[in-house]
Amino acid sequence: SQRLLDIPHFTLTARPELEASQNSLQGVPYFNPKNDRSVNLTLEAEHLLYRRYERSWLQRLRVSAGRYAQSGFQAVGTSGVAYEQVYQADPSLELRWGIALSQPVYDGRTERQTTWFAGVTQRF
Repeated sequence: SQRLLDIPHFTLTARPELEASQNSLQGVPYFNPKNDRSVNLTLEAEHLLYRRYERSWLQRLRVSAGRYAQSGFQAVGTSGVAYEQVYQADPSLELRWGIALSQPVYDGRTERQTTWFAGVTQRF
């Protein structure tokens, strides 16, 4: 990743990704392409909404675009956007929630996917 902008209460980071895989099993009941590869660029903007001592609340926006190629199918573009908020109550407790919209590709077909998420991280 590369930090592009770093000013008080706001950061902008670029995350390039390059992935490739090769699988030997065939006829399995899950998505398992013989080989595939993808290239993707994600821009992540993070804005600190509130901070008081050890408590903080921030919002994060991720926008990605890329290309996915699978053997036997034409390469297609992919994209996604995600928004989340993170509340850190203290150094050991973090709450997060948000939504992600993406367009994954399976066997040459682009699908639309919406994911709502929430999570808790408790550190010891």
